[in-house]
Amino acid sequence: MKPVRFLCFLLSALPVFAQDTRVLYHNVKVVRIPTGPNTSKLESLVTKYQLNVWTEHASPNSHLDVEVPREKYTSFTTAVDGILKEEGITTPIVTMHEDLGESIRKESEGSVSASKLRVQGRVALL
Repeated sequence: MKPVRFLCFLLSALPVFAQDTRVLYHNVKVVRIPTGPNTSKLESLVTKYQLNVWTEHASPNSHLDVEVPREKYTSFTTAVDGILKEEGITTPIVTMHEDLGESIRKESEGSVSASKLRVQGRVALL
């Protein structure tokens, strides 16, 4: 009987974890930055701003996907624009998510919440 109670606890806690994730990424943009033959300046800039990178490795002549909080967005993209101009890259920065927290919220609306899985005090198995 204890494993069932533990499972109920885990399922009831899922919305709390999802909510924390949405809050964590509130007002965080995700941008795709084009790269030229040398990625070292962009990588140094990302390190300087302490940003999370979605692209595992910055590949030359490809792109780099980066999470940028609102408070760092203007100064970071201004610096990136300078690097791109310096390297002759005319491909623009693309915003993949305007607000990552909002994107997570919208995506999670389509999934079944743990509270809806409870049926008369029991866990409904799907």
